[in-house]
Amino acid sequence: MPLSRREMNAREANDGEEEIETLAELMFLLTLVTYSDLAEAEGKFRRLMQRYRGDASDWSKHCTAGYEFYNRQFLLQNDKISLILLIFPPRQGNLLHDHGSSSCIFKVLQGALFERYYRPGPLPEHLQRRVEITYAQGDLNASATNTPHCVRNLSSTETAVSAVLYFPPLTSCHIYTNSGQQQEVQPIFGAAAPTVHNLHRLDGENEDDAEENSIT
Repeated sequence: MPLSRREMNAREANDGEEEIETLAELMFLLTLVTYSDLAEAEGKFRRLMQRYRGDASDWSKHCTAGYEFYNRQFLLQNDKISLILLIFPPRQGNLLHDHGSSSCIFKVLQGALFERYYRPGPLPEHLQRRVEITYAQGDLNASATNTPHCVRNLSSTETAVSAVLYFPPLTSCHIYTNSGQQQEVQPIFGAAAPTVHNLHRLDGENEDDAEENSIT
């Protein structure tokens, strides 16, 4: 029987390597990684992100803008990677977007997050739902380049936090309309980052089809 995502995460976390205690240590180790292609990079970065303990007493020191608004808290960028903290207050999420030419690995540090992926539809300008996943605290996932998705905190009471690594560095991305049309934008960090209070939906869909997945 195939391993579940949580079982795979647990196996990775117990591969004989010590846990990474702090974001400072994680950032230092991330800067040392060398790779020849994105597949090799994902494997190395994934192991480091999984090893990070993720204690709130550590990462909360970096949340200088608070938890009241959706917030991209910038941590690190060099010629190989970008690392940020994403703060999702209750019932908030991001717009339907991709990461351009950057791949992405994220780890949930607090709460739970709902993610919806999309794919091209029968018409070039349309998108269709591909898969929906809910991640619990400690879960980790990766997204490929140019993959449209949106992420949402469905809880009505608890703030969710994730650590997000982009490689190569996040320099541009696309925001998608309901009909699938895209606009290239520059990443915005801090509390001014755009948000959406209702899950992004395609034309003709209910206002929030993810309510059956809500976390209370």
